Amino acid sequence: MKINEILFKSSPVLDSKKGEKGKIREFDFEKLMREADGKLRDADGKVALLPSDKMANNVSTPEVTGQPFNLLELEKITQFRSQGIEETEKALGILEKYQKALGDPEMDLKKIDPIVQALSEGVKSLSALSEKLSSSDPLQKLLTEVGIVSTVEIEKFNRGGYI
Repeated sequence: MKINEILFKSSPVLDSKKGEKGKIREFDFEKLMREADGKLRDADGKVALLPSDKMANNVSTPEVTGQPFNLLELEKITQFRSQGIEETEKALGILEKYQKALGDPEMDLKKIDPIVQALSEGVKSLSALSEKLSSSDPLQKLLTEVGIVSTVEIEKFNRGGYI
């Protein structure tokens, strides 16, 4: 789709005819905000920034909670997400360093051990951040997956799988 098609595409509100002003007045901003707040919350009451698969498929509409939209809670979730992204990048960097160390024939296991210890600390951080996010949040799934891969590599190393 070309940009011009998007820019010049008309909206239904703008397309309404002169005598149909009642349609525009039907929008209740407060109601829309309550519905949006309800869609952001999962079954645990945690805020998920991306809709779950159930909401994306429009299987059912969540109930409106009637609670005001909490910006402080949203800010906290955003902070957890940014920390999660940062910790994930750190863990992936350590895994890359670990991969290169294992591939280097001149590296002995004593030199690799500090990398494994750093990876172990990273797994703890990933786990703690993962618990703070909603189960429907894709970042929570990513944190869990990186944590699992890291834990498997730590166990392989500690059990002597690379001797």
